[in-house]
Amino acid sequence: MKKRIMIFLILWPLLCVGVIAQESKAIEEPKVKEDEISYLDIQKDTPHISVLEAKKYKTDDGKRMVEVTIENTSSLEIPNIIVSLKMGTLIVGVPYEIFIPALGCKEKKTFSYQLLKEGDEVTIEMQFLNKSYASTVYLTRVGQELPSINSAQFAQEGTLGSKVSFNINMERLAGEEKNFRLVVLNLPRQLDFSFIDSATKAQVNQVKFSEQITTQSLNLEIAIPEKLDQEFVDRVIEFYVFITEASAFPTINALHEKYGSNPIELEDIKKINGNKVRLELIPKGKGELEVVISNRYQEIKVGEKTTIRIAIYNSGTLSLINVKTEVDLPYEWQAEVKPNLIKEISPGEKEPINITVIPPKDIGIGEYDINVKGVGEVGNEKIESKEKDIIIRVGTKANILGNIILIGILIILVVGIAIASIKISRR
Repeated sequence: MKKRIMIFLILWPLLCVGVIAQESKAIEEPKVKEDEISYLDIQKDTPHISVLEAKKYKTDDGKRMVEVTIENTSSLEIPNIIVSLKMGTLIVGVPYEIFIPALGCKEKKTFSYQLLKEGDEVTIEMQFLNKSYASTVYLTRVGQELPSINSAQFAQEGTLGSKVSFNINMERLAGEEKNFRLVVLNLPRQLDFSFIDSATKAQVNQVKFSEQITTQSLNLEIAIPEKLDQEFVDRVIEFYVFITEASAFPTINALHEKYGSNPIELEDIKKINGNKVRLELIPKGKGELEVVISNRYQEIKVGEKTTIRIAIYNSGTLSLINVKTEVDLPYEWQAEVKPNLIKEISPGEKEPINITVIPPKDIGIGEYDINVKGVGEVGNEKIESKEKDIIIRVGTKANILGNIILIGILIILVVGIAIASIKISRR
């Protein structure tokens, strides 16, 4: 009994020291909040989000898109994730940022961007837990059966007798190699066209795409003849360029037989298997006038007037209305123009004009220039010809009385000589 009491007395101080130390430790260590425990657990687990897939494709309206799929490969949920699409430091995806409130363990998320810059490599930047992570990936191409087609110059004007060029851009995102045909529909037969390769300048009617060749660019050149039917002049010609396969030609040929030379209606055009771009061409007529003068040099005497005959020629491709002849005269000269107004001159026609020029009475002897030009209208546009100059030489006025006296003297002289010759011969 005594031994037990002694052992208790020895151990009691040690037990008290242990209890005090335990209480002191409990006071020194603060309690950790639940959200801080969660954050610490995530940090211990090394959070990670993997990029499973990044695909590039084009929509029907020609937009380039990128579809990205990510997965949370951590064992805990990751909150507040911001994802951007970049090339270098430049954001190239719309929307600029995609916000994901939370991504659970092994959870996947797929989202899409519109690609603002062409390229096959992008960087997918993700921000979460106050850190930034970046993954550079090569975009896989989602196969397109038919190439897309578009033109930046979809509406143009061209004068008669000129050429117009439309730039045609095509793109196909696919791996296998394939050829496609080009077809133009609803362009009037009077207009000749050809597809010109931008690099080689060769004429082509089909294009090839492969994994390496994903884009093609051609120029559609259209020659507008000088003598185009009036129904097409200054009017919008709407036509289509198709990129398609040989399998679509039976449908195209059937539509040509159905409509003949008339435009194919849009309802039937939509039945053709192929991608198309709608283009517009306005053939513009050309208004031109020319002054035709057979004799550009005239001689008159002081006090005389002269009539100059010219013609106003419509050398353009449009009818001209309200055509007048304008005469630029020397100081104090006058002119009468008949007719002074021509209501209309058709292309290729001439109208005769008489210009009576009247110099002043006190005109001096010498040469004088007169300038003549034609002026007409095409709609609201004023058309002027080049000026033609006419030289008029003014000489001295003839002295009729002096001439008569001189002639009389000569006659008397001749008669006198004749009489004298007779008398001498008789002797």
